[in-house]
Amino acid sequence: MHTRESFAGEIRESHSSPEATESGIGGGHLVGRVGPLDLLFFLLTSASLVVLCLVRSRTRLMWSDELLGYGVLTAPSLRDTLAGWYQGADGGGIFFYLFGRIWMEVFHPSALSVRLYSTFSFIGSIGLIWWVARRFYAFAPVAIGVFFVYLTPDVVMWQEVNGRFYGFFMFAAALAVTMTLLTAEKDRLTTVELIGTAAAHALLIGSHILGLVYSASLIVALAVLDLSRRRIRWKLYASALGGWIMLPISAHAILASTSIAEKTFWTTKPRLIDLTYGATLFDQWMIHQLLFAIALFNVGYLMRGRADGHPTGTGFTKSYHPAVFTVVGAIFLAEVVLFAKSRFGISVFADRYLLPIGLALVLLIAEGLSPFFRDSFFAKRSSAWRSAAVAAILLVAFSSRSIRKIPYDFVYPRVGYPERLLNHLPPEKTIVVTFMPTFLLLRAYDPTHHYVYLLDRTYDRSPRASMEDHSLQHLMENWKNAGLAKDDILSFEDILSADNNFTLLTDPSRDIWLKDRLSEPSLSLQPVTSYDEWFQVKVWTVQRRDSHAARQ
Repeated sequence: MHTRESFAGEIRESHSSPEATESGIGGGHLVGRVGPLDLLFFLLTSASLVVLCLVRSRTRLMWSDELLGYGVLTAPSLRDTLAGWYQGADGGGIFFYLFGRIWMEVFHPSALSVRLYSTFSFIGSIGLIWWVARRFYAFAPVAIGVFFVYLTPDVVMWQEVNGRFYGFFMFAAALAVTMTLLTAEKDRLTTVELIGTAAAHALLIGSHILGLVYSASLIVALAVLDLSRRRIRWKLYASALGGWIMLPISAHAILASTSIAEKTFWTTKPRLIDLTYGATLFDQWMIHQLLFAIALFNVGYLMRGRADGHPTGTGFTKSYHPAVFTVVGAIFLAEVVLFAKSRFGISVFADRYLLPIGLALVLLIAEGLSPFFRDSFFAKRSSAWRSAAVAAILLVAFSSRSIRKIPYDFVYPRVGYPERLLNHLPPEKTIVVTFMPTFLLLRAYDPTHHYVYLLDRTYDRSPRASMEDHSLQHLMENWKNAGLAKDDILSFEDILSADNNFTLLTDPSRDIWLKDRLSEPSLSLQPVTSYDEWFQVKVWTVQRRDSHAARQ
């Protein structure tokens, strides 16, 4: 995040683009100069995200993925939190949990607090990409690009209010992109820039396992750019690779996290067309916007070329920004790598893992729009209010749409869900649960029962269940290994030996298991009721018969 002074300060470095030499006004709406307009609309955009988070949290409980991270972040001690990270109890990077512990200490653990942690991580990424993009583009194109990306795609709006580690991942990616843009064109780098590059790549890798892919792509893109310039900057490459010290540090946590997908996972293998969808974050609006930006890109360079005295519009080499296209190329290279990996192994080609593409889209949209805000009534010294008016109209439109739409409404259980389910459960009795989301939710919101998660890894590894997705069960095994709720995560055999009479909650994925494991003559299985308001839950009473009755 930037201070008011740094946000309003003038960037004095020269740029290859001719716009950078234009004099700005107090509003700082021209290229290379940030000012009050930028600060104002950055704050308004940030306020929109905070309002979206507050609206979202008002009537919604935490869902299972949030509860996973919340359990690690709010573990009794920092040592327990690090154990959860080390054993792959949630799947995030170490820096997410370290900074999250500090956040929780300052703002008190709660559902709203963990969601605002994600919201402000996204706000941090907005601040970084806005600030660095303004080195190349005027105020209006950058503002419009930010509005499109951060207030349009469902996946972005969802993660902005979701208490997960993807907001921190986006912030780390924005920092790495910022350092790449700052260093791409420089022949001589300062010590601060080298240290900043190392720190940015370390943060990216330490925020999420797939940070490795984005970090490697940025390094490769820089090397390709340098080869095209016939130069080699060993110090820069070494600095970026220095951030990879996080790889051996995180190796065990990475292996523990990836091991939950032994043979199957919730993701699906992508199709070739998904490369296009992924490039727009799987959002139809963004597909149209990207096509629009490409059209503007081509028309814009024709306009630039003719404005610079090239009647056929061949002013491309004079106008384009190599640093920007280096970053854009690196991010889309990462998408291709993730696509290829997903075609030949467990798929990781999912919208949340492609979020850094949003940073490339901000730059592409700004690039496509910039010719229309140059040498026109938007670029005159007295026209800052025109740019502000356009930005204000779009911000209101996108913000109202995002707050009204509230994407993924079905994901969160509504307030009151546990109470309605509890009406179907016997009071003051141990409840054994086979479905992780139900276990985490009831354990967090119902203090009147003792909930136990049934872990049956012996059955899950058997041929009978070999083709099913057991990633959730494996995740609970990681929880137990980390010491999180270890007394409430028990094997099937331990549960039967500890209690002769208990209530069992099952989900549809355990229907076959139910027949295989509870059909013994020594066990009595009686249906009580079913409940399907959020998850499909079946309630049973399990009782062990005495040995005499079993023989009969």
